[in-house]
Amino acid sequence: SLCPVVFALRNYSSAAKQGKLASVEELEPFVNHASQMAALDYIVSVESDVFIPSYSGNMARAVEGHLMLRFSGLSKTIEINTRL
Repeated sequence: SLCPVVFALRNYSSAAKQGKLASVEELEPFVNHASQMAALDYIVSVESDVFIPSYSGNMARAVEGHLMLRFSGLSKTIEINTRL
């Protein structure tokens, strides 16, 4: 069985990994600014149609909370079973 991220990338043509959304040149001004890079991640995550966190850290919890409030619990969040 495929992990959820691989499944999504193979079956949904518009699915994209984080690194494919901006070019190296576009991200260059933020490379040495972790807080600004995290802000970009957050904005992209809350504006996405589906959110699949790679691990359940603080960013994932914040995005999931934002989506719950924004869509009254009807947002699409896929949680990965990291024990696989």
